[in-house]
Amino acid sequence: MKRCAVVVCQWWVFQSELDGLVANSQTHIHPSLQSVKETSKLYCYYKMDRPYLRLAPFKVEILRFNPLGVLFHSVMSDAEVEQIQGLAKPKLARATVQNSVTGQLETASYRISKSAWLKGEEHEVVDRINRRMELMTNLDMETAEELQIANYGIGGHYDPHYDFARVSIISAMRPFHKCSNFTCRRRRQRRSATLALEIELPQCSST
Repeated sequence: MKRCAVVVCQWWVFQSELDGLVANSQTHIHPSLQSVKETSKLYCYYKMDRPYLRLAPFKVEILRFNPLGVLFHSVMSDAEVEQIQGLAKPKLARATVQNSVTGQLETASYRISKSAWLKGEEHEVVDRINRRMELMTNLDMETAEELQIANYGIGGHYDPHYDFARVSIISAMRPFHKCSNFTCRRRRQRRSATLALEIELPQCSST
């Protein structure tokens, strides 16, 4: 089984809306998010705009247009998922948020999860996935964050929030970004898209 990925563009999208798109990927679109007229314009296609993709195109499904939401099918193998989970497991720690006043990272009751950050140079599989994401999105990964692995566990959650950092606060997040110069940091502040890779769905029970 291969995993899928959801890309949601435009910086004002709410994380809760992104979670809804991922959770409802089997039904293609959350019914409360779009009208029948809007869903009638959605379509699927093979992405083959790079030479490599002529041999191995991405299966792309447009989920919505405003903001743009795209579902990429079958982008990670089970073996890659196991490798990523193995690399992340020893690094998992309580996820933090950025204090809007002090700029410091701190835990919060509205974000209950563990997270880890993986660099491309740490392992070939991380670098491979980073390069794959660049092919998927046509975005320059040089200004992207490191690959973040999140584990929500039992009762984990993240309340609705804007999925971008405030322009006036950047210092606390510097350790997790590849770029160091001023221009690069300014580009990172204006996050243009969020890509979420679905690597494991929770098991449901009727008891």
